[in-house]
This record gives sequence, C-alpha cells and structure tokens, in this order.
Amino acid sequence: MSPDTRHQTPDPVTGDWRLATGDKKNMNKNINVDELEQLMAEKPIDWRELIEKYLAYWKWIMASVIVVLVAGLVYYRVQPDQYQFKSTLLIADNSSGGQVSQMSILKQLDAFGMSTGSSNIYNEKQVVHSKELIKKVVNDLKLYNVYTKVSFLKPIELYTGSPLEVSMAYDDMLLIGKPLEFSVEYDSDGYYLISGKYKKGLKTTRFKSKVNQLPAAIETPAGKLQILLKNPKSVPEDKIYVKIHNPLSVVKAYQEYALSTEVPKDGDLVNITFREKNVQKGKDFLQRLIDLYNQDAIDQINKSANFTALFIDSRLDLLTDELTDVEQNLQKYKQTNKLTNIDADAEIYLQRSNLYDQKMNETEIQLQLIKYIEEFLKDPVNKYALIPNLGLTDVGLVAVIQEYNKLLVSRDRVASGSSGNNPTLQGLELQIQSSRMSIQNSIATSRKGLQISIRELENQNAFLTSQLKKIPQQEREFLEIKRQQEIKATLYMFLLQKREEASLSMAVTIPKARLLDAADTADKTAPKLPMTLAASLFLGLLLPIGFLYLKFTFTTTFNDRKEVESLTSVPIIAELAHQNSPDVVIDHGTNASANAELLRLLRSKLQFIMNRPKDRLLLVTSTESGEGKTFVSINLAVSISLTGKKVLLVGMDLRKPMLANHFGIVEQEGISSFLSGMETNYHKLIHQSTEFPNLHVLPGGIIPPNPNELILSERFDQLIAELREQYDYILIDSAPVGAVSDTFLINRVSNLTLYVCRANYSDKRNLEFLERVYKENSLKQIYLIVNDVDIESKKYGGKYAYGYGYGYGKKKRK
Repeated sequence: MSPDTRHQTPDPVTGDWRLATGDKKNMNKNINVDELEQLMAEKPIDWRELIEKYLAYWKWIMASVIVVLVAGLVYYRVQPDQYQFKSTLLIADNSSGGQVSQMSILKQLDAFGMSTGSSNIYNEKQVVHSKELIKKVVNDLKLYNVYTKVSFLKPIELYTGSPLEVSMAYDDMLLIGKPLEFSVEYDSDGYYLISGKYKKGLKTTRFKSKVNQLPAAIETPAGKLQILLKNPKSVPEDKIYVKIHNPLSVVKAYQEYALSTEVPKDGDLVNITFREKNVQKGKDFLQRLIDLYNQDAIDQINKSANFTALFIDSRLDLLTDELTDVEQNLQKYKQTNKLTNIDADAEIYLQRSNLYDQKMNETEIQLQLIKYIEEFLKDPVNKYALIPNLGLTDVGLVAVIQEYNKLLVSRDRVASGSSGNNPTLQGLELQIQSSRMSIQNSIATSRKGLQISIRELENQNAFLTSQLKKIPQQEREFLEIKRQQEIKATLYMFLLQKREEASLSMAVTIPKARLLDAADTADKTAPKLPMTLAASLFLGLLLPIGFLYLKFTFTTTFNDRKEVESLTSVPIIAELAHQNSPDVVIDHGTNASANAELLRLLRSKLQFIMNRPKDRLLLVTSTESGEGKTFVSINLAVSISLTGKKVLLVGMDLRKPMLANHFGIVEQEGISSFLSGMETNYHKLIHQSTEFPNLHVLPGGIIPPNPNELILSERFDQLIAELREQYDYILIDSAPVGAVSDTFLINRVSNLTLYVCRANYSDKRNLEFLERVYKENSLKQIYLIVNDVDIESKKYGGKYAYGYGYGYGKKKRK
C-alpha cells in the first residue's frame, strides 16, 4: 500500500471517504448539508434566468392562452345578460302637521299631535323588502313564468315579448320543487312540438307532446298546462324555452338575492337595488313594488279611519237613545208641572248657576270620554286596535295614547311582512304592553282629578241651591233635567263632527312614498367582455405557469448548467449535448457533431490545466450509474488520441466492466487478472484500437470478488507508475462514487478528477453529495462535466443544425 492510501479512511458514520491525516485545515472542511442549503438560499433570484426558464415552454403557454380565451369567449356568449336597476324613495314625514297620518285613527286630531311620516325609517325598509309585498308583485306580473330563446348561443329572456303564454293552476305551482322546463317549437309540418322534463327528488321525468294548434292543454308530471298564442294569426319563428317556477321560490330568490334595500345615514330615504335579466322586467318590478307599497300605506290609513267611523257610529246610537229619553223626560216634566218660563227673581242665581253648569258639563264629558276609553281597552277584541281621541284635555293622557297608537301601527306594518319570530315584532309587543299599562295608570290619575273637580263644582252649586230654595221646586227640577239634556246634546254634536273628519280622511289620501329617482336606465353588470377576457388571459397564463411551477418544484433533477451552478460550488469544465445515435463512440471526424466540438473544447482545457507530462492521469467518475461517465471516458480518450498523443483508457469499474463491450473486445481478461496475479504480463491485456491507432484500451476483465483489495494492492500502484512512462494520457473509467468506495481508493494515483452528472437524470441530491466530497478534498482537483444538456434551447444562444443525444441507459423519470 502506498503512503497516499493511508491518508484516506471511510467515515464510521456516513461511510464517506475523507483524509484521515495530514493538514488539519483539510480535515475541518467537512460541510453540513443544511449550511449548504442555507448558503444556496441566500443567493438572489435571477429573474432573467427564471423568465427564460418558463419561456422555454412558450408554445404550451401560448396554446393555453388561446384555448382559454376561446373558452372565455364561448362562456361570455352563452351567459345571459344581467342588469342592475336603482331607485330612491322618499318616505313622507308630515309630523309637523297638515297631512293626516296612517297611524292615526282620526286623521286631524291636533290634540293628539299624531305624525304622518315614518316613525322608524328602518321599519319602512322592512316593509319594502317584505315577502308579502314581493309576493304580490310576482303574482301580479306572473314572474314565475320565464320565457327565453337562444340567438347565436346567447340566451335571451323574452318577458312580455314572448309569442306564447302558459298558465297552470296556482295550487299546482305551489307544489313544484325544481322548475318545470319545456320547449315549444313550430315545425315545417305545421305542428307544435312540446318536449320537456321535470325533476322531483332524484327522479327526472321527461315528457313530449305534439299538437296541431294552440291553445292546447298539456298533461305534465307537475300538472295540467295551458299553452296559447298571444297573436293567433302568427306562429313563433324561434324555439321558445319555458320555465315554470314555484312562486314562493321566486319570491325567496328575489328577496334574498335580486332585491336589496338600504337606508342612508341622513334623511328619510330608502335606496332600492334590483338585478334582473330583462330590462323591461326590472323596470316593471320596481314600479309595481312602489305602487303596491303606496297602496298598502293607503289601505292602512283607510282601515284606521273606517275603524274610527264604526266606533263613533256605535257611540252615536247609544247617545241618540239617551238624548231621546232626556228630552222626553223634559217634555213630560213641563207638561206635568205646566211650566212655561222662569221667575225673574232667579236671574242672578241662574246666571251663576249656568256658569257652574257649563264647567260641570265639560268635566262630566271628560269623565265620560275616559270611561269610553277604559271600556275600549278592557274589550279583548280591541287588543291591537287604535285608541280614538275624542277631545281629551289631559295632556299627559293624550301623549301616552299617541305613543301607544304609534306602536300599534308600527307593529301592524312589521307583522304584515314577517313571522312571529321577528325580533323587531317581539320588541314592539313588549313596548305595546308597557304602553297599555301606562294608559291605564294615566286614566286612573285623570279620573281622580276629574272627580275632585266635580266635587268642588258640586259644593259651589250646593251653595247656589241653598240660595235658590226660594225658587219653586218645579223650576229647580226643570233645570236639572235640562242640564242632562244639554250634556247629551253637546256630546252628540261632538261625535258627529269626528265622524265627518274620519269620512274626509278616507276620501283624501296621499301616497306614503315619493319616487325621487326612477329606474329609467339599467346598468349591465354581467357578463362583461373586458373582465371575461382579462380573467381568461390570467387563467390561460396561470394554468401552464402553475403546472410548470409544480413541475419544477417537484422535479428532483436539473436541466441546465445554471441550475447546477446554483447547487454546487464545484467548477464546471464542460457541457455535453444529447446524442440521438445509439453508438457510444461519436463521429469525431465531422464538424456537424456538437459533442465532437465540445469534446475538443474540453480537451483544450485539460491540456492547459495538466501541463506536466507525467501528471496526466484523469479519473472519470459519477455519483450513480447511467450518468455518462463511460461515454465521457471513451470519447474524451478518442478526442485526445486524435491530437497524436498516446492515450490509455483503463476500465476500473471492476464491478460492472463495460469497455470491452463498447470496443468489441472478445477476451475476458483485463486489469483484474493482472491485479489478482492471474496474469503477470499486463501488455497482453492492453488492446489497440483499430480505428484510432493512438488509443489503447485496458478493460476491467473478469468481475473479482474483492475489488477493494485489488485496488489497494501494490501491483496497482506499480502498474500505474509504469503506464505513466509509456503513455501521454491515462484515463480511468472508475465506478460511481455514490455506490461503492472504489473511486476513493483510486484517487491516490490520479492527478485530476472529472465528475460527470447528467441533465434531466441525475438527482439534485447527487450534487449535494458531490459538494461534500469537494469540501472534504476526498477526490483530487475535481471538475464537473454536465452531460446530456439541451444546447438547442434559447438559454444556450441558438440552434445547432444537427441532432444530439446518446443512447445508453434508460432516462429516469422526473
């Protein structure tokens, strides 16, 4: 064993060969793989290289863009147009007086001060967006029937422009789950072809029918269907597609998706936005929605006024009977007592008595009105009825009743468009209950005050009565009866006036909502051609680039020199192209071969590096089999021999010898026979190439059972020493270093190492392994050869006019 051999020992943990003795600096050059990856990650991104890397696939990217753009245009064409309509409503607010309120029972009761405007603009927003209001619009305009035709792939909704009209029993439509779809087409034979389908659950039922005239009744899985022509004198030119939806599902879709309402921060405004596929249909929907909203508000006003009139009529009937009885009593008393006039002596007392009587009448009227209201509240029928104000003078009670009436009207408006679980409705219920208790407390307080006033008036009247004792008893009794008659008559006239006011309020009504901005124009929201093209262009670029990114990310191999340089610091001495010919030995005599020229360039570099005559032993190796080390060894040896140098190619891949097969050597003996002692004359083992006279080949020979021991033997060192004297260049085709340690043992006799890696074949981890070998100085003067690169790509500056590649080994999957 030579002294150099003792400087290399395998690592006990990794099995890697490194220097065991010598310079400590070399011993400390072991590099950690994580540190290497961190060093590589700190390198700045080469954007030009990155762009060129993707542009190498520009044909696929362009094809993807074209295909996706065409698909985008088709998508744009087949999508129906979507339009957006906007309108603004001003909710009337007449709380300052003048116009009557829909919340009022009697519309011009200034004593109540009941406002006419929106007490809560958000409640009005809920009414506009309510399901009941939308349901009325859908049923009035028959929006559950959708008519379309197709023009150059474009679906167009016809709405009122449809030549056909279909109808179905409303109860049958309410049972529809999925829409009932069918088409009507007039054929050349004069028949109407009707075909469609109906899906119920998981079952789809198809139906067909053929009629010679319309109108016609068609039996479908969803029910009986009536089809008629709007103009019996003409037939439809296009095929008409019809969809019949469940009206409730249409209402739900409009409420949740198509219609939206919002209230600005300031002002009694409601902004309405609606989306529809037909322009006229959208305008009609919004106009009908506003009309029905106003009509609903007017109905509420008339309902309140009508209820008030009925309540007053019932009270007038009672007062008529009471007033008739009092007047009859007065007439009877006069007739019985024969009274005609009053004594002049009682004029002074009578004047004062009249003043007190007037105050007594007013107080008793107020007390009677409080009684009416109390009876009204106790009646269960009037639980949600508005309390009429018949002229109460108690300001506190009037304010409480006004607030109570406002809450009732708000509750009716919200309840008409929502369910009992609505949080707003539940909150109003609690407020109404609390306000009702407040009214009862105010009534009790007001009654006590009126009763105290009556007692005071009675005391004063008692004083006058004592003064009138001198007046005949008949006259005094007459005055008491007359006073009762006056009270009844005054109350009767008051109620007649209020009934006329209620009738007037029903005759004169003003819409609650005022249209500020009508939906005269429609904005097309979808599909938009620029947006579709931009999205298609983006998707067309994203798909291939994303695929390439994933491809590059999950590819474990490299494909060019720059990528190798980013993975290792080992200097690259040459690149070799792919060769299509299956022959290992390329044609070195032509200028049309890329590899021939590249090998000449490699040969020139080696002659410059290896300038000492006796130190020209090259060790050619790789990490694994199939990377092209034998291809490089053979063709480099041929290229050097063509310069007139005497070259020896030694096959030291003793575990898998290949040189004999490539050169057509039949004999099985080789260098293994000499190292094992089976052959003492190594000259017999060396074969001269017939095609290249300056090239000699020493094949590996028979596969030995102990390659390591043969390489470590003294015979190997002596053989190399003698061969150095006989040949100008010696090339050793060794075993892959990633598999066995033979190459590290041969390193002691080499002067330079050519490490071969193969593009699109070698794993990137092989370069990490090479980096460790390089940092540890396990192989002498390492230079890297990148084999099988695509030199025709733009990254290499142009195209060669010939094929390239080589035919050994199978290409590894990425």
